[in-house]
Amino acid sequence: MEEKVEINFYEPANLGFVVCKVPTVILNEIKKEVQEIQEDFEKAVDNRHNLVGHINNEYTLEKSKPFLEPLLLEIGQQYNNRYNYVSTVSGVMNGKIGFDLTLDGYWVNFQKKHEFNPMHHHVGVYSFVIWLNLPFNHKDEEAIYPIVKGENRTSKFTFHYTDILGGLGLHSIPADRDLEGHLVFFPSKLNHSVNPFYTSDDYRIS
Repeated sequence: MEEKVEINFYEPANLGFVVCKVPTVILNEIKKEVQEIQEDFEKAVDNRHNLVGHINNEYTLEKSKPFLEPLLLEIGQQYNNRYNYVSTVSGVMNGKIGFDLTLDGYWVNFQKKHEFNPMHHHVGVYSFVIWLNLPFNHKDEEAIYPIVKGENRTSKFTFHYTDILGGLGLHSIPADRDLEGHLVFFPSKLNHSVNPFYTSDDYRIS
């Protein structure tokens, strides 16, 4: 009689990301500030000198901070409870945080058709994106390039990371109309990019 082999699988610890819907009250305050900027780009504070995006309209935000910051700090606390991420960041001694987390710089991107954000990461501890307007759906976008080797990443938000074998791993989020009003939250060192879209003349606002 053959002896049954017991196979045990192990998965090394890794970090993840968070996706959640932004509460309506907070979302409305952000939209109000963004609408003011969109009505007159000339009066807004240009933020392109701080960014790598191939996007012509990127502007500093600040008025909605009192509404947005508590939500981000709560998500950051829950993220750290799950992954113990902050202990890996400079400024932590003996498990105690040597700094106070706060919402520092944030901005709005008015991305037009064919514009894109190349792979990059941010400074700080955590980063986030809130999708305010996504004027396309992925079935239409993917139809622009129907024959693509592997995953069709047209218009997608993509994370880039090294896997356990040292290879380049990719994880794309199909952020289209269904994810409007949602937030993605992740470690600032995590590389990410935004591919161009082709099927709308409206702004992709994030």
